[in-house]
Amino acid sequence: PEPPPITAAIDGVVVDEGQHPVKDALVVVVDPDHPPLFHAKALRMKAHTDAKGRFHIEPASVGKLVLQAEAADHLSPPAPSPLVTEAGKTADVTVVLRRAARLQGALVDPKGKPVTGAHLWVPGQVRPNAPEERHQGQCDSDLSDGAFEVRGLTFGEVELHATAEGFPPAVFKLQAPGKALSLKMQRGAELKGKLVDEKGAPLGGTEVVLQALQPMPGTVQPHGEVDDQGNFTVPGVPNGRYFAVAELPERRTVFARVEVADH
Repeated sequence: PEPPPITAAIDGVVVDEGQHPVKDALVVVVDPDHPPLFHAKALRMKAHTDAKGRFHIEPASVGKLVLQAEAADHLSPPAPSPLVTEAGKTADVTVVLRRAARLQGALVDPKGKPVTGAHLWVPGQVRPNAPEERHQGQCDSDLSDGAFEVRGLTFGEVELHATAEGFPPAVFKLQAPGKALSLKMQRGAELKGKLVDEKGAPLGGTEVVLQALQPMPGTVQPHGEVDDQGNFTVPGVPNGRYFAVAELPERRTVFARVEVADH
């Protein structure tokens, strides 16, 4: 018979910056020279921490490995930690996960009505591939009442960005953590117009999109449908200069310059 494979073991604890145990953290250990196929092969070297923050992984590969940990309401280190295991021995590991803050509240319009389906995020703190909690640092507001909860944030002042259909982009300077927040998004201007051909006949069956001359990262292009009479309305237009662009079936693209400003 073949001899059993030579393996090691890993004993560890996950704590926060105050040395308090972190319960239910996910710990994953990977051999960087022979990484698993994440979508075709289960991760073998992984464990969840108990109530005391302890975890045990056995069997573990022998040699130079890397360790990554994730936990709800905690910030993971920016890079995995190196780890060296020896055959027949148990490696002792301590992992520190800093506590994270969250922002909770609701988005409303100037009349207090909920802004639903908005996208909210904090630049530089979005981690879409976190194993334990996906979409940390960002969320969408609830489709019924505009409620939101952005998790996995650093403590202190943050800039929360929000975009929603029919609203100009908004930026809120807030202190994290924050609860029961009521954030107001302004409606912006409403641009109305008519799309006609060179003879003045109305053109329909398309939409008008406003492309900013100086676009801001992460913003949504305001747009509106053109009806059969050629009329269109574009809501939620921020102040600025735009190209109003329409793509016409079997025709060339047409555009006009538009400026929106307070008067």
